[in-house]
Amino acid sequence: MKLTGVLLFLSALLPAGADNLARDTLSPTYEWRTFPYSWQEVLSGEYAITPVHWRRSANNRLLEEGMNSRPVRWDDSTIRVFYGVRGPGNGIFYFDVDPRNPSRIRSGPHGPILSTGPAGSYDDDWLIAPEPVRISRSHIRMYYSAKMANRPFFEQAWSLAMAESFDGGKTWMKYAGNPILRTGTAEWERGAIGFCSVEKSGAAWRMWYLGTNEKAVKQIGYATSADGIRWDRYRGNPVLPVNPHNYWESMALAVPRVIRDGRLLKVWYASYGPGNWNGGQGPYAVGMAESVDGVRWFRSPHNPVMKHSAQGWDSIMTAYPGVVNHGRLHYMWYSGNGYNGIGFAEAVPPTGHRYYRVGATTLPEASWSSWRAVSGPEPAREGYIQFAVFSTIPPSKMYFAGDSLTAGPGAYPEILARILGASYRGNQYPVAKHAAGGAKMSDLARWAAGDLSAAHSDAGVVVIQDAGLTDYPAGKFEKSLRNLIVAAGARQVFIVNHARRPANSPRDSRVVEGLPVEQWHQYWQQTLNPLLSKVAQESGGSVIDYRGALEGFLAQHPRAPLLVDDGVHPAPAGKLFLALLTSKALGFSRDQLDLSGYYPLSTLAEEMINFVFAGSDGK
Repeated sequence: MKLTGVLLFLSALLPAGADNLARDTLSPTYEWRTFPYSWQEVLSGEYAITPVHWRRSANNRLLEEGMNSRPVRWDDSTIRVFYGVRGPGNGIFYFDVDPRNPSRIRSGPHGPILSTGPAGSYDDDWLIAPEPVRISRSHIRMYYSAKMANRPFFEQAWSLAMAESFDGGKTWMKYAGNPILRTGTAEWERGAIGFCSVEKSGAAWRMWYLGTNEKAVKQIGYATSADGIRWDRYRGNPVLPVNPHNYWESMALAVPRVIRDGRLLKVWYASYGPGNWNGGQGPYAVGMAESVDGVRWFRSPHNPVMKHSAQGWDSIMTAYPGVVNHGRLHYMWYSGNGYNGIGFAEAVPPTGHRYYRVGATTLPEASWSSWRAVSGPEPAREGYIQFAVFSTIPPSKMYFAGDSLTAGPGAYPEILARILGASYRGNQYPVAKHAAGGAKMSDLARWAAGDLSAAHSDAGVVVIQDAGLTDYPAGKFEKSLRNLIVAAGARQVFIVNHARRPANSPRDSRVVEGLPVEQWHQYWQQTLNPLLSKVAQESGGSVIDYRGALEGFLAQHPRAPLLVDDGVHPAPAGKLFLALLTSKALGFSRDQLDLSGYYPLSTLAEEMINFVFAGSDGK
């Protein structure tokens, strides 16, 4: 069969708009028994899901130099953002922004307000990672990370220290007993510590801090104090360990930023997995988790909630987040490549239909209940619960029909399902297929009419790959295509056009519908592709330019093995390419997809991802 096109329909279950699937927001799973909100407060909306879809500012980057931003609501009209600059003579700086225009610096930068110490002291090399804690209007404590010079990076060079101001932050004095916390004896924090987040609640102090072993594995620990100076480590540390089941968190969870939001604690942190950058590291990203008690954390199923950009100053690192909420908005200042520079991003509360599901396991699996609307009586307070805001309905089965391009266990539908499933863990997109080599458009229309009214009536997404042998002449093809649209009940239509055989393909002597195969390709280009566009337009849809995408990529990478030797069928890389194009058509941006199974481990995959998502939010 020819590698023709893909006709993608969103069924009547989904209203028009390609961005629906991409905007769904899931909460972490919570232990339902200890969840701090009543069911009535859930019903009323007092409990709100944390936004996870971050949008970078067009003004980025705000500063060329700086790292480890820590925003503080200074007064009603000011957010003060503290940050560090590496190197002797540098230290802690700050700038001010208006909460109504947070992506532009209103005043500053100012500083350093604290700088490195004399040679031989605990902080003679670096003084960074500020963590201000306001005790009163005039009394402020500043915790910070200190690094000694002339010592290997992960051999006890780092410690935590503190300074105080008694005049509202105008002048500062380092604590005479610094450092207040040194590397521990436990293996997980024997190499380095620092980069903390501190909360004062009444007379109690709590700290979450970075611990690093001597092999540079970074994890997050917890400590408590009665005075904010002498700290007791939690015996169960680390409370946020690396996660081998998530590529992005398999080597590091670092630099926590904990804020209290209502009755929940929320932490944002930097993370990365293995890769080909900076001594075996992959690109940095930002993750998020929530907790009731500060010890047991439930991670966002969207992690990482913000990845590196496709290009520019934060194309390798999106790291060291400093988050503050302003009403229901969330603001983030973060660092970019080389642990440096400061940019801004904003997340807004999700809107749509609220759902929940319950289960007995800490992560959702097949034994969990289906999604239920947030309404009615409270579910029994046992096991675990997860909430969601869906733009339409909960994601459901994807139905595919096609010829040999769709058939087989490793075709592009399965790749697409794996990508979406990895991107929204616990929120899988099951696949059902009806495909066979040699199928025609009339076959697909007949299959869809039966399947979508019976065995697969629960399908929320219908994807039809137009058949390579199709129906001849064009009038018969158009009739079958329109019958298929009726069978799918489509609201939104995407048509991926016919992909012409590359000029360097082996000569094909086959005959299709009485035409030599090369003439058959011309027939597709001159007659059927315009017909596909016409039907798409009349159905309220649009054309995905698969032909242009394939030709454009092969023009840039002529040796890329996207097709097998016949120049028609997709090789494994071509199947991924088609899955990426389809995911983009569904409204997903690069920043919302977990492509860690393909990137950055494969250079070709990285090139395809960059090509497909170029200009898609720049992510």
